[in-house]
Amino acid sequence: SFPWFFPLSEVFPRISCVPLFFFRVLHVSTWYQSERVDEYSSHQLIQFTDFLDYTASSPSVSVDDTVSEDKDSQMEGGPVEEQSRDHLFGQVYTRKKNDVMEVVDVTNPDLVSSPDDPSPMNEDLPIALRKGTRSCTSHPIQRFVSYAKLSKDYKCFITSLSMAVIPRSVEDAREDPKWLQAMTEEMDALAKNNTWEVVDIPNGTHLVGSKWVFTVKYKPDGTVERYKARLVAKGFSQKYGIDYLETFAPVAKLKTVRVILALAVQKKWSMDQLDVKNAFLNGHLEEEVYMSMPPGYAQKGKCCYLKKALYGLKQSPRAWFERLRVVMKTNGYKQGNGDHTLFIKQRNGLVSLLLVYVDDMIVTGDDEEEKRKMKETLAAEFDLKDLGKLRYFLGIEIARSETGLVMSQRKYTLDLLKETGKLGCRPFLTPMESGTRISIKTGTILDEKGKGRYQRLVGKLIYLTLTRPDITYVVGVLSQFMHAPTDCHWKSAERVLGYLKNDPGKGLLYTRQSQLSIEGYSDADWAGCTDTRRSTTGYCIFLGGNLVVWRSKRQEVCSRSSAEAEYRAVAMGVTEMLWLKILLADIGVKMEEKMRMYCDNKSAINLANNPVLHDRTKHVEIDRHFIRERIDSKELILPYMKSEDQVADVLTKSLCTSQFEKNVSKLGMFDMYAKLEGEC
Repeated sequence: SFPWFFPLSEVFPRISCVPLFFFRVLHVSTWYQSERVDEYSSHQLIQFTDFLDYTASSPSVSVDDTVSEDKDSQMEGGPVEEQSRDHLFGQVYTRKKNDVMEVVDVTNPDLVSSPDDPSPMNEDLPIALRKGTRSCTSHPIQRFVSYAKLSKDYKCFITSLSMAVIPRSVEDAREDPKWLQAMTEEMDALAKNNTWEVVDIPNGTHLVGSKWVFTVKYKPDGTVERYKARLVAKGFSQKYGIDYLETFAPVAKLKTVRVILALAVQKKWSMDQLDVKNAFLNGHLEEEVYMSMPPGYAQKGKCCYLKKALYGLKQSPRAWFERLRVVMKTNGYKQGNGDHTLFIKQRNGLVSLLLVYVDDMIVTGDDEEEKRKMKETLAAEFDLKDLGKLRYFLGIEIARSETGLVMSQRKYTLDLLKETGKLGCRPFLTPMESGTRISIKTGTILDEKGKGRYQRLVGKLIYLTLTRPDITYVVGVLSQFMHAPTDCHWKSAERVLGYLKNDPGKGLLYTRQSQLSIEGYSDADWAGCTDTRRSTTGYCIFLGGNLVVWRSKRQEVCSRSSAEAEYRAVAMGVTEMLWLKILLADIGVKMEEKMRMYCDNKSAINLANNPVLHDRTKHVEIDRHFIRERIDSKELILPYMKSEDQVADVLTKSLCTSQFEKNVSKLGMFDMYAKLEGEC
């Protein structure tokens, strides 16, 4: 007998086992309960000799369930075919994989089902195998993401967004007809634009490298518009004074994007999205730049002499934005003082806006005729794509209804969990344990590989704070240790992932309010940093009841008292409120009401309202005079708020679960992907 071959002798008594040798093939017949179960050949045994460490005492699936299912299948349908049995044998004798994403793509709403429902792909397998295949974790991600509340149209968009597969190399792209076609179209567009001239490589000339970048563009209904291949220059290889001089070019502030969205909701403006194809090719170069031939199109001894700007060059953004600025100003638009990438045109009491982030644009306002003319003007100057209603901008998903909108980074979050292997991790209700203080001195410093992983993870979390103010504080703390992270810092970052796992679709909810006002909340954690004893500033600004600006930042200097720390926080928050007021004035929105900055420190409020000078406050006189002037001009008031009601508390310290959830709800966060009551 071969007890290691089929470890079932402890469950069912063995009647007979007769080995028959035919040349080099061992044929084994196994019988249980006087009924023949199956036959195996020795080539199958050889195939699994590498798995002998998986002993019979701890098989990867339930032995009882496997045999009972096999027995029933033999009685009903006769012997199982050898091919299917081989597949079953491999699953019994190999360790279960822990990667849930191999079974179901949770970013795709059409593929997500309840973890308790059998999958059509494995319903013919024994029940033990179905259990092992469906989930290998006590916390499957499907329990935390639901698409039941989505409209059919928006669900279609989410599905298409999740199914995109981007090639990782030029070789992979050239093997796929659709990506090869995209590369061909890009080369044709560059040739048509007269972007370069192929010349012999000049002696002693520095060549700038080039590479391909692949992405997918979507239509408003969520279907794929086109597969886009973009040729970019390796700008990091350029040399200052030779390949480039001036490089500065503005891009839209992300807080400006949130302000525009909040205004559009409040005033019922429509929002459209535009994309300029090969935008950087419209800029003109003033320097001589030679670039290597594109990968996949190399010619021996040849290079590209660039006549126009190309993506990746350090001066390309500047050249493109200057060309766009000239076109917009020629057509009567002015640049905003609060954000130079916001172009505004007002006429007859109506307004049209164009917000530019490189080649992605948002068009909104109530002047429908002017918006139409603007699109026609841009289409005449550039290769313009009208993408329709705004739904996906810079990785932010925007779902709009008649009464408001929700902006989230659902796919970005799920992709991050998948990349870090945390789709099946234990979820947490808070991003940081209450009362935790992270220090540079705790833990063992990570090696270079671990340091790179930590920096990459924290960098991704920083981008996620664009729509997740609830993790802003802890991410700000973790970013302070980028130069020398330890294993304790890494564990803290992993806890943030566990918190994101609990509600990956959570984002900001903007709704229409009865009036438009500016309100802020400021707070400070005095001497909260155990390494420097500097305080942490936290503030959040609401426009019409919708959160548009927030920040958590360690102060630059040490404060000698809690009142001083709170006063510095108020000053920073008021600065943001004044910027917001300037931006609204550019658009033509007048704020009649005074700005309100709520503070929970009476000493700081008294310092602002009363002309009291003494030795303990003279070193903060600049901040004091700054705030005092706003109060005297009737622009600002500082109401007192109890500490337990302070919304900005979540931006300065780690809180207990109840207080954290209370503050997060006040920030206006909403998860439209949360499971419905009673939903599996």
